[in-house]
Amino acid sequence: MYMPRVSDSYMPPRKALVQTFLLIAFVVAVMCWRREARRLECKKGKRMSEETKGPAASSANCEPAAGHGAGELTAETGRCLCGAVSFTAAQVEPGMHACHCRICRRWTGGPSISANAAGVAFAGTAYLSVYESSAWGERGFCRKCGSSLFFRLQGSDHYILNHGSFDNPDRLKVVGEIYIDEKPSSYDFKGEHERLTGEEFLASLGITPE
Repeated sequence: MYMPRVSDSYMPPRKALVQTFLLIAFVVAVMCWRREARRLECKKGKRMSEETKGPAASSANCEPAAGHGAGELTAETGRCLCGAVSFTAAQVEPGMHACHCRICRRWTGGPSISANAAGVAFAGTAYLSVYESSAWGERGFCRKCGSSLFFRLQGSDHYILNHGSFDNPDRLKVVGEIYIDEKPSSYDFKGEHERLTGEEFLASLGITPE
């Protein structure tokens, strides 16, 4: 599938390698982090139930209801604002993360709320363009209406699809936030979920920023 590309500015090889490692680690860690947080939440609820001989406090959140059950992958569809570009995704993780880093906010016009996906196929590729934001990553958008659609590791089938592009966003749920220290004071997300600063998130990957 051909998609027009716009290259980013030159990046020194050493820096590109370091940032490539960080990005791959980021994608893997977000997936593992969400699953582990979900497992611990359900385990805590079960323990409370056993101690009080009552219903588990978080049992409702452990049920595979509303399209975001533990470990449940869903098939989803979506499109850009004008409809020129649409997609189907065979496997979408229903637990989303919100990233408040400056780069993502520049790209989406706000916090980047997105879901990991695989088996993604696009229709209307004549209007689908890709911006090479680094030596390893690219961001897709509709060149007719400008809608931002996804981030992807170049040459891979792993996509991070923007929440606003899904046809049925109610089936997805925010389960965590990262780079909370870069979040502007003009908005806040409600709910009880993990919130990590950029330093804490990198530390969770075993990475010390230079």
